[in-house]
Amino acid sequence: MIKAISPDNWEEYELIDSGNGMKLEKFAGQILSRPEPQAIWNQRMSSNEWNDMLTASFAQEGSHKGVWNHVSKLRPWYIHYNLSDQRIKMKLNFTQFKHVGIFPEQAANWDYIYKNQRFSMAKEVFSIYLLIRVVHLSPQKRQIWMWFM
Repeated sequence: MIKAISPDNWEEYELIDSGNGMKLEKFAGQILSRPEPQAIWNQRMSSNEWNDMLTASFAQEGSHKGVWNHVSKLRPWYIHYNLSDQRIKMKLNFTQFKHVGIFPEQAANWDYIYKNQRFSMAKEVFSIYLLIRVVHLSPQKRQIWMWFM
């Protein structure tokens, strides 16, 4: 049997709705619409409801790139995540590939790795590789820095 795990420590991220190849998410108060090819079901909310909530939406142009349409002027912003005894701060920004800097669905993996690490946070730098990203947690600054590899 496969054990399902889910992140318990998100306070500033929410998947609001998904379907018809799209997802509507809230990242620290910013509500974004972007493509999600695996969302093959119907949206629960209407398109008008989505549009009324949006801060920004991503319009795909071609198979791998696109452009963010900003309903308001956005600059990079931050989101926080409670990782056991650490409150980490992550900087988000828009890319031409629909991403914003983190994969929130990977938070359960962050929790698992952090809980099962074999070294002290006071002495070591916590480094993990998640998909195509590198995550570094600085124990002095209590921040996670993420970037594409």
